[in-house]
Amino acid sequence: MVNVAETYLSPDLNKKNRSSDPEWSRHKQPRDAQLAIDKIKQLPRRSRVGDVGYDAISIVVIDMANDGSPVLLVETPPSPSKGDIYNYEGMIARLSGIYATRFKDLG
Repeated sequence: MVNVAETYLSPDLNKKNRSSDPEWSRHKQPRDAQLAIDKIKQLPRRSRVGDVGYDAISIVVIDMANDGSPVLLVETPPSPSKGDIYNYEGMIARLSGIYATRFKDLG
């Protein structure tokens, strides 16, 4: 999950002063989100059992300040679009196919 919020109220930075004097993290968006997405895309995905890597990886982009305001699901760039291998729906379809084949004898 990647957050595209320009400001973020970090729980770690605000263990003592959240209500009286909060310290906000500031990010250069969408640049910082894109850097995180690019790093996630470097994680290995495996094509067969025994390979090193993940069966499937999804990238979900949100806009969340962590201040009690609504969390928004971002479906526009830099979020992966439908058909992209990192799109959540595509990840579920990939896992479904992999596990249906891999565990076909368990049913």
